[in-house]
Amino acid sequence: YGPKDSGKTEYIYDKIRENIEGGKKSFILVPEQASLDEEQRMIKTLGISSQLWVEVLTFSRLCNMVFSEVGPLRLKYIDKAGKLFVAERTMQKLEKSLLYYGKNVHQRGFAKMTAKLISELKRYGVTPEMIREASEKDCETEFSKKLSDIALIYEEYDNLIKGKYSDAEENLISAIPGIEASGLFDGEFFVSGFKSFTPVEHLAI
Repeated sequence: YGPKDSGKTEYIYDKIRENIEGGKKSFILVPEQASLDEEQRMIKTLGISSQLWVEVLTFSRLCNMVFSEVGPLRLKYIDKAGKLFVAERTMQKLEKSLLYYGKNVHQRGFAKMTAKLISELKRYGVTPEMIREASEKDCETEFSKKLSDIALIYEEYDNLIKGKYSDAEENLISAIPGIEASGLFDGEFFVSGFKSFTPVEHLAI
């Protein structure tokens, strides 16, 4: 790691070149939007035969490799429209059970905001149980009621998609136990091009 133009990429490619010469596999993990550029740079720098010894990964590719090797079986991905539909269905089911957000259930854009919030919570590894525990520490306050509602909404949302769809935000969490068990990453592992990581990404690394 280091500031821009400090030689990080050159160092990585020097090490990968040494690994190729020594018959050792290398993996380079990059952001989703950088994978094509990285593959082109690898071929340009190390030659087309380097593809036999170097694997350019993103977090989604990493997940797919693990799932193909050790499971779990992949389900149909739920897209943005699907998430919105599930969020709306969740609101309908919980309308009378919510302590604070019951009045917002039919508000325009509330379901969309809820779906976005749940995706964000999943990316950061926050579970309904963690939110409920936080709500219980500050009982009977307005904030506690908000947290309690969010935990309830999050839980019901998950129940509606469980066993039917795969939520992209959960894939990395599901893949983490299989990363070591799979034995797929026997070699030297490099991480390049990231500015920061979510806690779940950091745990995977």
